[in-house]
Order: sequence, then C-alpha cells, then structure tokens
Amino acid sequence: MRRRQFLTALGCQMMFPPTIVSAQPQGKLPIVGILDPAVGDPSTHEYFPAFKKQLLEYGWIDGTTIRLERRLPGTNKERLPIDATELINLAPNVLVVSSTFFTSVLAERTRQIPIVFISVAEAILAGFSDSLARPSRNMTGFTLWDPAMSSKVCQLLKEVKPDIRRVTAMHDPVRGGSRQLASIFLARFKQASKDMNLEFNEAQCSDAVEIEAAMGSLGQDDGLFVAADPTMYANRRLIIDLAARYRVAATYAWNRYVREGGLMAYTVDQAGLWRSAAGYVDRLLKGTKVEELPIQQPTTFDLDINLATAKALGLTVPATLLAQATHLIE
Repeated sequence: MRRRQFLTALGCQMMFPPTIVSAQPQGKLPIVGILDPAVGDPSTHEYFPAFKKQLLEYGWIDGTTIRLERRLPGTNKERLPIDATELINLAPNVLVVSSTFFTSVLAERTRQIPIVFISVAEAILAGFSDSLARPSRNMTGFTLWDPAMSSKVCQLLKEVKPDIRRVTAMHDPVRGGSRQLASIFLARFKQASKDMNLEFNEAQCSDAVEIEAAMGSLGQDDGLFVAADPTMYANRRLIIDLAARYRVAATYAWNRYVREGGLMAYTVDQAGLWRSAAGYVDRLLKGTKVEELPIQQPTTFDLDINLATAKALGLTVPATLLAQATHLIE
C-alpha cells in the first residue's frame, strides 16, 4: 500500500492539460449541478474546495466560465428529493453526486443528463451501469469499495486489538445504498470475520437514537466498523465519543473520523475522488460521451491511525501497522 494518495489510473487529469475556457454571458454559462451529502457549514467542507480548485486548473471559473449549483440536503430525508428535482429542473450540462444513495435519487429522475458519481459502493450492483469499462447508462464516476476491503478491515481490528472476539458492522441499510448492496457487504464481512475466527454482528441504525443503542451494546471485546453512508457521517461525533466511552476499537470508512478522534480509517482519499470527478466534468463539458469515461475502482488505499486515541484506549499499535500508515495523528 502506498504511503501517499491513492486512487486509480486516472489518466484523465494527466493526459488532458488545462485549457482556458472563454468567458461567456451569465445566461449561457454551462451549469454543473452538485448533490452533496455534506453536513454542517458548507464553507468548512474539505472536498468541495478540492473539486473547485481542480476545475480552475481546467479553466472553469464559477460565475465566469461555469455556473456551479450545489445542494446539501444532508440527512434531511424530506429535503433530498426536493433538492434533486430542483437540480434536474435547472437542466444542467452535468450532474455531480456523492454516495450510492444520493446517486440513486438522481438516477431515478433523469436518464439523459450526464451524472458523475463519487464514493459509490458497487456501480453495477446498484444498477448504475452494466459495465465498468463502458458505462451503459448516463452515469460514470468513481467507486469507494473493493471486495478485499472487508478482510482488510477485520485484519486491522485484529492487529490493533488481538483480543477482540466479535466484529460489528454499523450502517444504515437504506441511506447507505440499498438492501441488496447491504446484504452483499454484510456477507463479505461475515465471511472475513469467520476466516479470522471472529463472531460477526450487524447493527442497522437510521438515526442517533439507534446508534446510541447499538454502541451501548458493545464492549472491550468488540471491534467496530462504521460504514460510509450519510447517516453515520452526520453522527460521527456521537459515534467517536461513544467508542471512547465504551472503549471500543473502531475503524471508519472516511478519514475525517480519525482527525476528529476516531481510532483508524481505511479508505480512499475523498478529496482525490472529487478532483478526479472534476476531470470527468471537464471532459464531458468539452464533448466527451459518458460511455467513453470508464467507471474507476480504487487500487490503492489510505490507512490513518490516531495514536492519541489508541493510547487512550490502552492499545499499542504494532510496528507493522505504523509502517503501513499513510497518516499518523499524535
């Protein structure tokens, strides 16, 4: 595993150098609609600035050569379909969306507007395409998960805490994607746990109350995996605090958890995914067809470890993990 970023053969950013796009009258600016599950203050959200900066490298300037329309419904279930429909009604040239669930909401509303997705779990299983190499619908983008990651997560938990007896996967089966996807991932985790002589448990949580109940059932013999879905992310502070209270070794699907006090994250670089998406947006705006842009899967991953959290939990991070780590937080 590389110590630096990250992801895939994204030749598009290297092969297609930046060009200056001529300024156009405001009414004729190409529109890029963005449906983002980010929560909290949008100005502090780290991934969108990376996206805008990469667009700038290609000559796309918000308000001058392009119009970015961003909607952030967060965990508001009533707001999500409204925001998605509002973006569609703007007749954007391209749509950008993060997460499997948010992508499915847009996919239900248009089969014509090109969609670039980020952090989708399984594009084919989700029904977004019949092929990775040549997308068959109006969608392409960048996936978050690889089948081998289930085994890696169990291995990491076992290495950092050899005496764990059970692994719990906590997720929202609806907002995380679909029940079909959830069942596939859970089957992989169950098999990975069995291969390491660990019990397996599933915790389905759709809100903070259910998260608190699930966390309260865990103890020092448990290892926890927190899935990459909007519900978990919106409640990350609660999850991190409860993991500390119950002294549970946990690994997360996004590295921001670790920066905020979580123990470990095994993931792809989210900012890198957004930069890659900007490359696809650039090419689509310049005339490339969706089917010419392959859906890309991660090939390298980041391992972030919070050493201060490990110490607070009474854990000694083995040298093998220290050597693999992309980022160590003291």
